[in-house]
Amino acid sequence: MKALIERLEAATEGSEDDDRLVCRELGIVWSSDEDGQFGGYGIMPRRVWVTRSMEAAMRGLPDDWVLAQLWSSASIKDWPWWGCTLRRYSGHDIVSQRSVEGAKSPALAITIANLKARS
Repeated sequence: MKALIERLEAATEGSEDDDRLVCRELGIVWSSDEDGQFGGYGIMPRRVWVTRSMEAAMRGLPDDWVLAQLWSSASIKDWPWWGCTLRRYSGHDIVSQRSVEGAKSPALAITIANLKARS
């Protein structure tokens, strides 16, 4: 998992290869066909764009972790990056926290933090 996290931290954008690797690591069945095999009739699962879609990245989070913060440095010229913090709570207390800074997209930031939370 460490090598995958390093790969995503160095990525300038998400990709199909990254999606497939992350899904394999998270135990999510991944299809190369956007609508699922055979035209989306539910025979095979749809493609999961965890490194390219915030919605897909959020669906990949463990049930007990929440997205606490998501931020961008877009105001800094020529150095846009994203960061996020995931937290796990027990009642009102923070039990665990994983933060990421420097990802090139919000989906990558969430995915990297998710992998760090699981490792």
